[in-house]
Formats: sequence, C-alpha cells, structure tokens
Amino acid sequence: MYMKFDLEGLKHKKLIVALAFLCFVILVLVITITVVTLNSHEVDEELEPEEQGEWTGLEAEISMVESVGEAVGIYQLYIDAAETEEEKINIYNQRIDYILQNDDEGAYSEQAVKDSIKIYELEPSVSTAVQAANVAEDLGDKETAKKYNKIADEKTLEEGGEPEGELNG
Repeated sequence: MYMKFDLEGLKHKKLIVALAFLCFVILVLVITITVVTLNSHEVDEELEPEEQGEWTGLEAEISMVESVGEAVGIYQLYIDAAETEEEKINIYNQRIDYILQNDDEGAYSEQAVKDSIKIYELEPSVSTAVQAANVAEDLGDKETAKKYNKIADEKTLEEGGEPEGELNG
C-alpha cells in the first residue's frame, strides 16, 4: 500500500501542477485582454472627432444655435478664418445647405444665393455656375438663375460641350 499511496501522491502533485499552470494561463489571458482593451480606448481617443461621433468646431457651434441668423453669423466667422479657397467653398456650401434646410421663412434666401455666387467667383466652372443657377432658381431668384444658366452654357461651349439651355436666355 505504501507504493500505491506514493503513486496517488504523484497523481495529486501532477493535478496541482496542472491546475497551477491553468491558473497562470488564465491570469496571462486576463492581463492581455485588459491591456488590449485599454489600448483600444487610447486609439479611439486619437481618432478624428467625427469618427468618435463627437462634434467639434463649426459643427458643434451650429448644433447649439437657436436661430438661422445665429448660424449664418457663425458660418461667416469660419469663412473669414478659412485659410484656403477650398475651405471657404466647403463652408459656403455648408451654409447654403443649412439655409435651405432650416430657413422656412426665406429670410436668408438672398444669403444662400450670394454664397452660391461667391463659390462661383472662387472657382469659376460649369458646375459652380449651375449650382448658383439652381440655388437661385430654388429660392425664387429668376434673374440670377437665368444669368448663371447663361454663364454655365457659355462655359460649356468654351469647353467644347453642348449647352443645356439657350445662350440668349
């Protein structure tokens, strides 16, 4: 029996070693998962605010406005601070969209038309002329719509294309 007891003790020791090793592996896995999770949160913090779902700058300020007039003023501050024409065009387009979506009374229709014309002035092309014509048409400014449709047709001809409207308007 003494030998049998010794074999059982050996089996018992093997079981203890196996359990200790299993606990060690579980501990390492828990630590690894914790480190990976913490690092993934740090990476999230480095993402652009839009990717995190949080607004900063212009979007944040516009989301807090109480009137279309206040929004128009905030857009103007960002337009004035823009360093490139591309940035200005982007902000003008945002302001036009904002006015079209939120100015139910039409108080800022003229501003949207002016913005579309300013975009054309910054980047004179067929597409920006068409944009100015479309914004003006949508907001009831027939004269400006006619003028920029004519400009778009002339630019199309210059580029060797076929105008969509009449050049004589």
